[in-house]
Amino acid sequence: MQCPLCPPTPLQRIPLEANLPAHTCSGCGGIFLVSSDYFQWREQHKAQRSTHLESVPSIVVTDVPKAKQCLFCRHIMLRYQVGHDVNIILDHCDNCNSVWFDHHKWDVLRNHNLHSDIHRIFTEAWQRRVRDADHRAMMEAIYREKFGSDDYTEVQRVKAWLDAHPQREALRAYLNAENPYRR
Repeated sequence: MQCPLCPPTPLQRIPLEANLPAHTCSGCGGIFLVSSDYFQWREQHKAQRSTHLESVPSIVVTDVPKAKQCLFCRHIMLRYQVGHDVNIILDHCDNCNSVWFDHHKWDVLRNHNLHSDIHRIFTEAWQRRVRDADHRAMMEAIYREKFGSDDYTEVQRVKAWLDAHPQREALRAYLNAENPYRR
């Protein structure tokens, strides 16, 4: 296998984790993970998965947006945003489920305890949550700029109070009326 980013550099087989073989490029540091190896490793390590996250230093990742061809089945790989406070993109083959990790991306997933659930990142449900979170962040930025930071914080407080109030519909009608005392 040759690196999809720096051909004709051959990939070298490495242990990515205990009992998890992968292939890496000595030039760019990218990693290619065949799905069958990942799922076999995942099955072997079900009982050992940790939910504890250690404090780790920030890892600088360089994203290579170049289209990549799957090294296993030769299909074009698609790019998927990880989301959930992990700002990286992974290249995934929708045909055979193999994954290309640009340099340090596996480390980032491991530090966020997502390395044993990477297959979920490529599901419609996961990607929908990523899009929803992106949309929410965009709308919050728009409102914060439009209202100013202090006023946006205050309107959020008022909205939360209003949403929890037993008379919320009457209060909304009162607030929406230009003159709530008019006949």
